[in-house]
Amino acid sequence: MPTPFLPVSVCLTAGILCGRNMGNGVLIGSLLLAASLACGWLFFGLRRNALVAAFLLLAVFSLGALRSRQAHSDYLNHPLRLLCMPDYADFEGRLARSPSQGAGKTELIVLVDGVRHRKRFRRLCGRVRFIVLGDTAPEVSLLRRLRPGDRVNISARLSARRGFLNFGQAASDRRLELQSLHQTAFSKSALLVTRTAEGSKLDPRRWAASLRRRLLDKIEEVFRDSRGSGLNETGAVLEAILLGERGHLHPDTLRSLRESGLFHLIAISGAHIAVFSGLLHFLLTAVRIPRRASALLLILFLAFYALVVEGRASVLRAVIMSSLYLLGRILWRDVRLLNTVSLSAFLLLLWHPMSLWEPGFQLTFAATISIILFAPRILRKIPRLPLRLPELIAASLAAHLGVTPVLAAAFNRVVLSGLVLNLAAVPLMAAVMSAGYAVLVAAHIHPLLGRAAGWAVKIPVQAFLLLSRLPGQTPPFSYRLPSPPPIVLGLYVLLLLSLLFPRGCKGKGRTAAGLRLLLFLAAFAALAAYPFPARRSPGLRVTFLDVGQGEAILVEFPGRKKMLVDGGGLPGGDFDVGESVVSPCLWRAGMKGVDILVSTHAHSDHIGGLCAVARNFRVGEAWETAAPVDDAWQRRFRRSLRLSVPVRRPGGGDAFFISGVLVEVLHPPASDAAPRDVDNESSLVLRLTYGRVSMLLTSDIGRDSEGWLIRRNSFLESVVLKAAHHGSDTSTTAEFLEQVRPRMAVISSGEGNAFGLPGRAVLERLRRAGVRVFRTDLDGAVEVSSDGRSVQVRTAARIDDRPYLIYIESEA
Repeated sequence: MPTPFLPVSVCLTAGILCGRNMGNGVLIGSLLLAASLACGWLFFGLRRNALVAAFLLLAVFSLGALRSRQAHSDYLNHPLRLLCMPDYADFEGRLARSPSQGAGKTELIVLVDGVRHRKRFRRLCGRVRFIVLGDTAPEVSLLRRLRPGDRVNISARLSARRGFLNFGQAASDRRLELQSLHQTAFSKSALLVTRTAEGSKLDPRRWAASLRRRLLDKIEEVFRDSRGSGLNETGAVLEAILLGERGHLHPDTLRSLRESGLFHLIAISGAHIAVFSGLLHFLLTAVRIPRRASALLLILFLAFYALVVEGRASVLRAVIMSSLYLLGRILWRDVRLLNTVSLSAFLLLLWHPMSLWEPGFQLTFAATISIILFAPRILRKIPRLPLRLPELIAASLAAHLGVTPVLAAAFNRVVLSGLVLNLAAVPLMAAVMSAGYAVLVAAHIHPLLGRAAGWAVKIPVQAFLLLSRLPGQTPPFSYRLPSPPPIVLGLYVLLLLSLLFPRGCKGKGRTAAGLRLLLFLAAFAALAAYPFPARRSPGLRVTFLDVGQGEAILVEFPGRKKMLVDGGGLPGGDFDVGESVVSPCLWRAGMKGVDILVSTHAHSDHIGGLCAVARNFRVGEAWETAAPVDDAWQRRFRRSLRLSVPVRRPGGGDAFFISGVLVEVLHPPASDAAPRDVDNESSLVLRLTYGRVSMLLTSDIGRDSEGWLIRRNSFLESVVLKAAHHGSDTSTTAEFLEQVRPRMAVISSGEGNAFGLPGRAVLERLRRAGVRVFRTDLDGAVEVSSDGRSVQVRTAARIDDRPYLIYIESEA
């Protein structure tokens, strides 16, 4: 059999998939493994080779189920993962890799071996990611001196809850498990990080980290920005492409690279390893080193390169595949790529079964296998062209066929422009890498020589960035959509593989091949266009999303009309709540568009996430409140909207009927004058009435605006109250509660937030008023549904993986 590892890796993959869902996976997997091996040995003695192979494959399947369940169980029961401490503690351990710098923070991965809390020391071992805040020169200098293997002591606080808790959202534990992390912790300053001992000088990771730091320093020395205090755009791209350091790339640059389908070219992976190997092979061939010795040297250089770029998962996958291929070339003359890739997948999954669910793993093997299977067939259909264009076109199209379902399912993205852009971007990336290495060599000879060489590398870098920005002007070639249903993904893969069947020479064979092609194109259209309607709501459904210390409310009117009131957001940093939290919630509802996008006021914790939503979804119309003409967040929100989107500024007294629901604007007073600054007291207040049930959404208003509402509105009574300003003591006064008379209240606040919200006084006032309180910091997302006569409440916090339900009969 030419590819013996292909069925082996397929069986292991199937076992891992099944083992994750087995209740007694360890026991069943162990028994099945033992029985399979026993039967295989029995039939081996009887010389029944076909049955021996079948039972060996069953044994591999059992091994996959056993490894999957055991790894998952060990992670769930790990003592460090179960550790819960509300305040700061001292963590001791060894640094696993060099510090990674970002916007206003530094990330440390530490192999913790002990925790000291309130003078009590506990021996706990595991991997912890520490986020150290601060970007001043002294703080950065302190952390830059750290190297892998150094013993450190970090005073930090564990993340109170792992991520955001919304309906249908993968638990943050799952994401941490894929990264082999047991906890995430935060430290407010680099001064709380102490190196207690240096690592061993014989540790090769330390040598590689020192070289990495030296190379990064040279890049920062050559490519300083105009102010001389930071890194310019060219240097940031070089750091990403050469060394995998993306911390200095601007968020807009990262977004344009994702939209264009070129992001894989700045995340070190197979393409970079291929270019690096090609350069080394050219040099080794130039000095006439024999073929086998050259292959062995390439393996050693690739291993050291993996250490220099800190051994990211994508790098390890590419290096392992390349090394196995080179090792095969040393031992045998004929090496089949598909067999090499299958062996790589088998070893990687056996080592870390959970990587099967990692999108990066799926993208790597989907692209590689597609190129191996389809590129030769596509190449035969392409006429001869210069500059090896046929090979580039075939590889680009084949890779695109493989990664499209992964991008659509994992990242809600379809990128058609990548088919064309990669034809120019891949050679440009190779040119950037070649010129970048030359710059580093020149900079080590003399700084002036390095700066002179740096001018040459700017041309391919700027051309590469220009390519990435082209799709932003042509949205149909790059867009977002909900994750396709599993049946569509399955049909796409099956029909794609069916194209490999022989076409045949007779009429029937050609007809069958044409039919398979048409069916595949239909599956591709279904995957790329998502022709399915958004989730239908039988009544009025309002979901208060968990966006941390912010606010985002999804209103689903009876039928399919949707309104999003605010989108959460963070004032600083590189985490986009709208992109990472709010948009996925809308995609899970099957939404490709938002009928009404509402910004209650231009504070970052309300409007910040709306910018990403406006880019990712078709917006019917936008509502906003007046803001100063020079307000940065308001301008950013306006720029995110397409020019064709109408913008309203509703005021008190406006009312709209939407699918049988009365939407009243109660505040602010109608006015054309722009305020001097953004103020909570100018927030938009909405009241939704469906049948006999009303819901009052009060945004961030305070007691002054509540008093104005009491004076101007004779009837404020509502079954559901969204407590104003995240439960601040300055809102939700006793007088306001007496007028509204809510049966339940929802408070949107972040767990463990620095403001101490919700306030104790507000909670006490709600308790005295007999109001049932739901909080996003404790309950996660809160879904309130009504048929016009009663209210049903559901929260994302689950007991035994099942949500609990509360019914409140309306008295209105």
